[in-house]
Amino acid sequence: MRHCGLNLTTLFKAGVFMSNPSSDSTAQKKKIFSPKPENYKVSLKYEGMLLKEENEHRSIAELKRKYAR
Repeated sequence: MRHCGLNLTTLFKAGVFMSNPSSDSTAQKKKIFSPKPENYKVSLKYEGMLLKEENEHRSIAELKRKYAR
């Protein structure tokens, strides 16, 4: 089996998992993807990473602010 070199982060940034825009997009709010914390932990494990215990009870938004480059 070959590895394509793409991870979930790359796919989300590329817009692979985005829904199709409707014709009346001005009346709708833009949907923002927010993963469930348990799903986020599983995703990290697939990429060989773990959350530190000190970060375990923080929200994903807080973690993004802390580790933003």
